[in-house]
Amino acid sequence: MKKLAPFSEMVGTSNPVINSKEFPSVKTKVNKLSNIDADTVYKYLINGIEVIEFLSPDLDIIDSKITVRTKVFTDGCYLWTMMIPHLVKNYKVSLPEEFMHYLRKQNTYANQYDNGRIKQILDSLKGKKIDSYVKFSDDE
Repeated sequence: MKKLAPFSEMVGTSNPVINSKEFPSVKTKVNKLSNIDADTVYKYLINGIEVIEFLSPDLDIIDSKITVRTKVFTDGCYLWTMMIPHLVKNYKVSLPEEFMHYLRKQNTYANQYDNGRIKQILDSLKGKKIDSYVKFSDDE
C-alpha cells in the first residue's frame, strides 16, 4: 500500500525522515485538472473506505485560513487523507500519473467492496507503518 501525499507540504509534516525536497510543492500543481477530471477524482477519493477520523482538523496547505477534517481513507492499494480530495475539489490539483492511471482503470468508487473485504483491508492496516509514497515523475 502506498500513501497518496505527493506534496512537500504534506510529506515533511507527516514524516520528518522523508526528504520533502523529493516532492513538488502543491502550488505547482494547482489548476492542472479539468472540471470533469477533478470531479471524477474527487468522487473516487471521497468514497474511499474510512480508516480513521481525528477530532482536530488540519489547516489547508494552500490557504491556512481554511480547516479540513482529518480523515484517512483507503481503497486497498492507496492511503490518503481528506486533504487530497479537498485539494482536488477546491484547487483542481493534479496527482501523480501512477495514481491517475490506476484510478482510470477502476470501474467504480474507491469503496467497491463488501463488508468482509473492508474488514480485511482495515485489519491489514492495524499497527502497520506505511512509508511508501506515490511520487510525481520528473516529467509531470
